[in-house]
Amino acid sequence: KSYLIFLAAITMAAIILWTNVYADTITPTIIYLKIVAGLAALILIISIMDKRPLFVMACLAMIFANPTIPYIFNQNIVDITRNYFGTLIVEENKIVRTLSHGDTVHGIQALDKSLAIIPLSYYYPKTANGEVLAVIEKNVPHAKIAALGLGGGSVACLFKPDNFIDFYEIDPNVVSIVETKKHFTYLSECKTPYKIIIGDARLNIQKADDNLYDIVFVDVFSGDNIPMHLITKQAANIYLHKTKKDGVVLFHISNRFFNLRRELGYIARDLNTQAFYHLTTQGKIENTSLTYSTTHSVLLTNNEKRIEQLKKLGWKKIETKNDNIKAWTDDFSTPLRAITFGVPQ
Repeated sequence: KSYLIFLAAITMAAIILWTNVYADTITPTIIYLKIVAGLAALILIISIMDKRPLFVMACLAMIFANPTIPYIFNQNIVDITRNYFGTLIVEENKIVRTLSHGDTVHGIQALDKSLAIIPLSYYYPKTANGEVLAVIEKNVPHAKIAALGLGGGSVACLFKPDNFIDFYEIDPNVVSIVETKKHFTYLSECKTPYKIIIGDARLNIQKADDNLYDIVFVDVFSGDNIPMHLITKQAANIYLHKTKKDGVVLFHISNRFFNLRRELGYIARDLNTQAFYHLTTQGKIENTSLTYSTTHSVLLTNNEKRIEQLKKLGWKKIETKNDNIKAWTDDFSTPLRAITFGVPQ
C-alpha cells in the first residue's frame, strides 16, 4: 500500500512538472490542475511519513517539480532577472516574445517586425482596455495619459505621437527590459512621447497636479497578489482628482482568482461617480496567427459623452444592490470577499 501511495505522489509531482515545463500556455485549467495535484501530493506524502525512504524520495520529487527548477530546462527563455519584486522571465516561441512575472503575463510582442507595433494580450483595440484607450485617442486631441504599470509598453502603440504618457512603474527591472530595445520595442517604434516614473504608483501619482490627465489607466491587478493600497476608496479618489473634469479612470481587473468589479462598484458609489464594466473574450487577429486575451475592465467617470460612446460598444453600468456593504478603504479591506473561480459573467 505504501508503494502505491508513493507512486501516486510521484505521479502528482510529474503533473506539476509538466504544467511548469511543457504546458504551452498558462490557462485557468492549468492553474487548477497544479493546485489539485499539489494538494493531493501533500496529503499522499504526509501519509507515508513513517516510511522514511519513500517519504524522502517523494519530497525530493516535489522539490524537483517546484516552479523554480523547470526554468533551467525551458529552452524558450531568453532572459531572467530577479530583484526584491520577484523574478521576471522573457521567453519566446516562433511567433511572440513574452514578459512574465511567475504565471502572470505582463507583456507580449510579435517577433515579426511587420506586426511588432500591434498591441497584443489585453491591449489590442478590440479588448475592453483597447476600446477605452481608442475612444480617448480618437476624441481627445493631445491627450495626457497616466498608466499605472508599464508592462511591455504596448499602451504606447494605442496613441499617436501628439499625445503623452506618464508610466508609473515600481520595478526598475521591468523598465530595463522594456527600454533596452533588446526584448521589447513598443516604446521606441510607436514614437508616443513618454516618461517613466519609478516607485510606488500611488505615492508618485499623488504628487502630480490635479486635473492633469485625460485618463488614468490602472493596470496592476492581473497578478495573484493584489496591491490593495491601489484599489481603495482613497486611492480611487486620488485617481479621480488627477483626471480632468471630463476625464476617466480605467481599471484593468482581469484576474484568475479575484473579481474586483463589485468592489469598484462600491467605491464608485461612495465617491459619487458612475462605474461601468466590459468583459471581452479572446479572439484572433485577422490575417495573422496572433491572438488577443479575454479582458475584464471597469471604468469610473461622470462624462456622459464617454458613457454613451462606450455603451454602444457593450459597456454596462455596475449596479450596487446592497448599500450596506462597506467599500474597501485604507483602513478596511477583505480580499476574501472578492475571491472567485472561473471567468466572471
